[in-house]
Amino acid sequence: MAERLAVDVAGAAQLLGVSPGLVRKLTLLDEIPHAKVGARVVYPIRELTLWLSERTKNNDHELEPLVVVKEGDGGRRRRTE
Repeated sequence: MAERLAVDVAGAAQLLGVSPGLVRKLTLLDEIPHAKVGARVVYPIRELTLWLSERTKNNDHELEPLVVVKEGDGGRRRRTE
């Protein structure tokens, strides 16, 4: 099965370590990478990683990819590639 390309509001909040309300606010302000797919708003994982990296103070190193919890894998965490 292919890796997930994007997450919903709750998934983006979990990846970033913030509340879903803050993700929604940043979305309304068009300050966070997102896309509309039909009526849904999704957050591309790769773009979230880059977005966070660009906002990291003293960004002298690359961020490791965000941790994604895949649905249906028993809650195990693994790194994206």
